Amino acid sequence: MEIRLFTEQDAQTLWDLRMLALETDPWSFVDSPEELRAMSVQEFATRLRADHAENFIVGAFEQRVAVGMVG
Repeated sequence: MEIRLFTEQDAQTLWDLRMLALETDPWSFVDSPEELRAMSVQEFATRLRADHAENFIVGAFEQRVAVGMVG
């Protein structure tokens, strides 16, 4: 298992993982699936490209597949 920061190259992977999380465990998030659908993958990439000093997302990857996240 690899643990690392999500980068802008992981934007689609993170978007997909977050959608799955929102749909399967909605009480764990402030956002809703509808709010995520309104956000483009490019916007996710822009956020991931920003300085990670105050806001970052760490991913758990198993054989290059994202299986978890925390931020």
